[in-house]
Amino acid sequence: MRKVIIVLLFLASTLSAAVLEWSHDYKTTLYKAQDADLPLLIYVSQPGCGVCEWMEENAFADENVQVYMKKHYKIAKFDLGDKALPKHLKPYATPTFYILNTEGKEIGETLMGGKTPESFFEYLEEGYFFYTHQVKERVAECRE
Repeated sequence: MRKVIIVLLFLASTLSAAVLEWSHDYKTTLYKAQDADLPLLIYVSQPGCGVCEWMEENAFADENVQVYMKKHYKIAKFDLGDKALPKHLKPYATPTFYILNTEGKEIGETLMGGKTPESFFEYLEEGYFFYTHQVKERVAECRE
C-alpha cells in the first residue's frame, strides 16, 4: 500500500509540473511582464482546433519548452474573437502566437500554426533574443 501511495504522489507531482498557468487577462499580464522585465507570449486558440490541441499535448507538454516559458516569458491565452485580446492583434487562424515587449508592441515573428517542441523552443529563444536586444538598444540610446 505504501508503494502505491508513493507512486501516486510521484505521478501527481509530475502532472502538476506539466501545467502551464495561462493568464486570460492582458492588462494584468502586461503589468507582470513590466515588473519582471520579460516579454509576453500571447497564444490565440479556439475550441475544437486540432492543431491547438496538438500543441498543448506536445509542444507545451515538453519539459524544455515549459521551463523556458516559465523562466523567460509571461504568458496569456485567448480564444479567437475574445474581446479581451488586444485590438492591435488581429489573428484570423488558430493557433496564433505573438511575442510582445513590455510596451505591448510585437517583436519577432507572428507564428501561425503548430510547431514541433524543438521548433517551438527555437521560436521562443528567438523572441527572447529580440526582446533582450531591443531593451539593450533602448538603454544605449538613452545613454547617448
